[in-house]
Amino acid sequence: MDKEIIATAEMPGMNKTILISPTSDTLELSAESKHEEEKREKITYIEKRRSGKLLRSISLPSPVDSNSAKSIIQ
Repeated sequence: MDKEIIATAEMPGMNKTILISPTSDTLELSAESKHEEEKREKITYIEKRRSGKLLRSISLPSPVDSNSAKSIIQ
């Protein structure tokens, strides 16, 4: 059994709060983004909101012990 598996995922626009859920053969990554923008001028008022959710499931090349798995977010 391998001692280390490195998974890299780019998640542009997502919060720094990322949920990582390992199982014996997959790694699930989920995150949510929320962005609000407000612009006020003398006559107009503009408010923009956008949000989104991301869920990715990555198949692992070999089984892992999900109880002892560790993750590092850089």
